[in-house]
Amino acid sequence: MDGQHVQKSPCDIDVRMKYSTLCNAEQVINCNCPKEIAIHDSGDIYVASSGDVIAVFDQSADNGNHCIQKLTTGGQFLQRFGQLGSGQGQFNHPVSVIVDQRDRLIISDVGNQRVVILNQAGSYELIINGNSPHGFKRPFGLSLDCQGNICITVCSSNTIKVFTPEGTYVRSYGDVKAPSGIVIDEEGYSLVNECDGNCLSIFDPHGNKVHTVGNLKKPRGVMLDPKNGNLYVANYGANTVLKFSV
Repeated sequence: MDGQHVQKSPCDIDVRMKYSTLCNAEQVINCNCPKEIAIHDSGDIYVASSGDVIAVFDQSADNGNHCIQKLTTGGQFLQRFGQLGSGQGQFNHPVSVIVDQRDRLIISDVGNQRVVILNQAGSYELIINGNSPHGFKRPFGLSLDCQGNICITVCSSNTIKVFTPEGTYVRSYGDVKAPSGIVIDEEGYSLVNECDGNCLSIFDPHGNKVHTVGNLKKPRGVMLDPKNGNLYVANYGANTVLKFSV
């Protein structure tokens, strides 16, 4: 931090050098209230914005209809999971969805205060319940760390909570203002949007905040392009998507 090497980092990275260019953003997309963003293997950028249903890694969290819709990258409908409710196979405002190494769907079900895990057929497999001792209210962003653990941004506690793929609590970290989108890079650094802080915060693999990028407006989704390392931020309050060259 501040030009010092982060101790015990897997790759002993100089954080200031790696993320020093994040202060320089390029506006690449104008859209209405962008919420979530993802990069497909093809290199296409997908943005979920108000009034739209957009494929995100061929999955879409459609919170208006309280379901998950599976689309092709061209937008063709393939499959739909769920309906409004609190039981198995039901959702109440799902806002984020990711796919893990086992090809399971992991969904943050905000209205039911839980994270739901489904297999690829859409069948219930596991619930991480917000009412558990290490639970949460208002789970929002989702990402996987280098060990395959599930990292959840929790708006109610202003933290990031980490659970194993089997749903066992591991740890909490962060002191952020209404965390929204999260992405974790290949070295284990967490890049977290702070919706109420109007910034992007970066945490080392041990959960220490090492850098902040300000002057954002209610940022929501965030994604790293695996091919070139560019960072994309859904700058919700400014109706734009920003690209940072890392």
